[in-house]
Amino acid sequence: MLFLLLLTQVHLLACTCEELVVLSKAEVGKYAMVFVGTVTSVEQFDKEGAAHFKIESLFKGKSFAETAVYFDNKTDCQMSFAAGETWIIYANYRGYGQPEVKFCSRSRKQQNKSQDVDVSGMSFSDEKNWLFVNIGVQPFNEKKVSPQDQRKLVLPKGMERLWLYLGGIAGILVIGVLVKRFLR
Repeated sequence: MLFLLLLTQVHLLACTCEELVVLSKAEVGKYAMVFVGTVTSVEQFDKEGAAHFKIESLFKGKSFAETAVYFDNKTDCQMSFAAGETWIIYANYRGYGQPEVKFCSRSRKQQNKSQDVDVSGMSFSDEKNWLFVNIGVQPFNEKKVSPQDQRKLVLPKGMERLWLYLGGIAGILVIGVLVKRFLR
């Protein structure tokens, strides 16, 4: 009896996904970002990882030619990426500009010829060609803007600078008077 209880617990921990459906525009519509790319490096964090990709073809979404895709690397449903692998990635954004891929997404790694057909009957190259024909290639974002580049230092000019200095001095005097008055 105990053996059966333990056996069901192990089965409950396994990661199960819905069966893949035939690739269609509606199926691609479930994802915010779709691309073919090669893994350049992989970072491991506490509960997640980030696979850095050099994108070959962007079919859906906005991205630069190189991007990081976040994934779960600590649960039973973890993804596994290695440098040099070529993938078709189907991802959704978890935050602005942060694509995240799930274990149960359509994402797939290019395999050798004998293992290259998925359960829907398409090979990696068939799926890539289908995306080219039916979705089309999107252009990459032009310039990668860092958070520091987005800020613009605006300095006061002329009379604005004088008023700011005078206001600062007046504020310091008022605080000094209040502190002396109430902290005797």
